[in-house]
Amino acid sequence: MKRTIIIMIALLVIASSLAFADGYNFVGTLNASMYASGNTVTATIGPFWAGYTNEISLYTFNGQQLTLLGYLGTNQANVGATGTYAVNSGDEIVVGIHVTDENTIYYSGSAGFLGTETGHAKVDFTGQNPNIGGPVLVGFEDMPLRVADGDFNDATVVSLSGVVPEPGTILAALSILAPAGMLFRRRKF
Repeated sequence: MKRTIIIMIALLVIASSLAFADGYNFVGTLNASMYASGNTVTATIGPFWAGYTNEISLYTFNGQQLTLLGYLGTNQANVGATGTYAVNSGDEIVVGIHVTDENTIYYSGSAGFLGTETGHAKVDFTGQNPNIGGPVLVGFEDMPLRVADGDFNDATVVSLSGVVPEPGTILAALSILAPAGMLFRRRKF
C-alpha cells in the first residue's frame, strides 16, 4: 500500500512538471474582442515559450476586412519591442501572428475566422497573468489545435494599452458580479 502511494505521488509530480515544462498556462478569455478606447494603441511583445518563430502584427478589423496598423517583430528576436499606432476610438483591435515554420496565420477576437484555424488567442483584461505585465494581455497557441499543448503562451503581447473589452464582455462580468453585490449589500443591513 505504501509503495503504491509513493508511486502515485511520483507520477503526479512528473505529470505536473510536464504540464508546465514550457513556462506557464496563460489565463484569459478565448476569442475575446478588444476595442480602442482612444486615439492610440500601444503594444509590446512579451515573453514566450515556443519553438516556432511567430511574426506579430497589429490590425484594426471592421467585421470583414483587416487593416494593418504595424508589424511589431518576432517572438524569437524582438521581446520588448513596442509599437504605438493611431486608431479611431471604438475600432476593433486585432493581434495577428504568422507562424513562419508552419506558414499559418492566427488572429485574436472576431477576426479569428480569417486565420488558418479559430480558437488560438486568449485575452486577459483582468491581470490574471501578473508575472508578465499588463494592463491587457494577449496569448497565442501557435500550433494546430489537434496537436497543441493548450497553454496559449507561444506568442505573448503584453502591455496592450488603449483597449477595452467588447461591451458584451463588460455586461457579462456585471451580470455575474451584480448578484454577489446584492447579497453583500443585503447582509450588511
